[in-house]
Amino acid sequence: GALTLMAGMALATATTAGADVTGVHIDGAPVQGVTLQAVLEGERVAERPLTFLWHRCTDATPESCVSTGVEQETYVVPRGDAGHLLGVRVDQANPGGGQAETFWDFTAAVIAPPIVTNPAIEGAAIVGQTLTAQASATGFPAPAVSYEWRRCAGAGSPPEECQSVGG
Repeated sequence: GALTLMAGMALATATTAGADVTGVHIDGAPVQGVTLQAVLEGERVAERPLTFLWHRCTDATPESCVSTGVEQETYVVPRGDAGHLLGVRVDQANPGGGQAETFWDFTAAVIAPPIVTNPAIEGAAIVGQTLTAQASATGFPAPAVSYEWRRCAGAGSPPEECQSVGG
């Protein structure tokens, strides 16, 4: 008969007879630019071919997922996955022609490191005048921008030679 197991964020649906691979889990941090690995649990048998397919998901259920088109054991997380969960589906063929066994695992939401853009200082660097700093930042989760004013000996001074000042 069929057996469905739910453990943490992993979901596996398999027939109870003759399962060689017993599950899959994703190794690696869900961060833009990181390579994730689908790690098989149990024994991989040549007579039972496996297929891998990575998905972008809104929650940790197969029904919420859309295929990324990547059909291999590894997946390099692109920036466009930020904020989504990722899932990997592994199908283990049944040599007798019956229903394939399917295993899933999911990550937490993908994090995109912050990127600071458009830094600018407005105003004239004259004693008694006001300087205003501005910058934008993107990433997931949404980053906060903070500022630190530093006094340097002159243009091109190494940062370690500059001193923090109040703003």
